[in-house]
Amino acid sequence: SNNPLVALTQMPMGSVWQVVFTIMCVEWLTTYVCKPPEDKPWDILGWKEVIADEEAPGWKQAQVQELNNSRLAMIAIVGLIAGDLATGEYGAGIGLPCGGYCMDFADADGLYGGVDPSR
Repeated sequence: SNNPLVALTQMPMGSVWQVVFTIMCVEWLTTYVCKPPEDKPWDILGWKEVIADEEAPGWKQAQVQELNNSRLAMIAIVGLIAGDLATGEYGAGIGLPCGGYCMDFADADGLYGGVDPSR
């Protein structure tokens, strides 16, 4: 299926258990085997020694930008999932002018770039 939510429900149980087991292994490795430093519990890859100066203004600004962009990405994916659940069309207007709602850009057949926005 082209719809990712439908594809998720069509996965065989063996595939679902593989994904769950992989997540469990990563959690186990980062909790018991390769423990992160006590002062930085989020640093599971050990980048603490690579960063030159964490108090530099450029570093702080980069951290804030990354945090804001990740929050925006989380809101965007929730919007995509909500739109798919509400309409059943996953990203139907992506790549079309005005999301497929502008009639000014339609060609002679009423299509936007050869795509019928009503499907």
